[in-house]
Amino acid sequence: MDHKILAAPLLALVLLTSCIKLDKLFQTDYNTASLRIPGSVESIEFHDSRTVISQGPDISLPVFSKPNQLIQYYPQFNETHKRIVSDLINRNFRPGSLRGYHVDVEIIDGVKQFSATFSQETERVKIRLRITLSNAAGSMETEAWGDYYVSSADAKYKRFEELYRRTLQAVTYEGLKDIKSKYFTTYSSSVKPRE
Repeated sequence: MDHKILAAPLLALVLLTSCIKLDKLFQTDYNTASLRIPGSVESIEFHDSRTVISQGPDISLPVFSKPNQLIQYYPQFNETHKRIVSDLINRNFRPGSLRGYHVDVEIIDGVKQFSATFSQETERVKIRLRITLSNAAGSMETEAWGDYYVSSADAKYKRFEELYRRTLQAVTYEGLKDIKSKYFTTYSSSVKPRE
């Protein structure tokens, strides 16, 4: 029987400075520690269920912004983004485990939002993913999402894309953490989906 778990939403944080370090926004657990989820990854498949995907290589930032201006851009779920997700998934399972899983990653929402006031410009990213693990024994599913933004005197393309990628990592990691805590016990590596 399939179950859906909604992972606790990640906190939206803001930094008001012209020299922004994104490390202050994100926990770095996913870069240094493995969740060691019992099982191995046999395959990963990606799906994009968004109804809107923007044209062009990136969001178009204005040279001069206006108060109350809002620009939205829905990036393609491109190969770079998929590699970020797949690398993180593979790093958090136990390679060589006898129990293997097919992993399905669905992007439900993924958007870059630019907004402006008289005094600042804001780069905001919202991402929502559904992650499903399945094998002959059954399936496990979770949804996780994140909403992060930074504000400064001047929005930057490079920082905006880094913000999107870091949010993608954070949301993927939160989803995997949720799957481990809901479906896998501490005492057994032979874990089955809840009935």
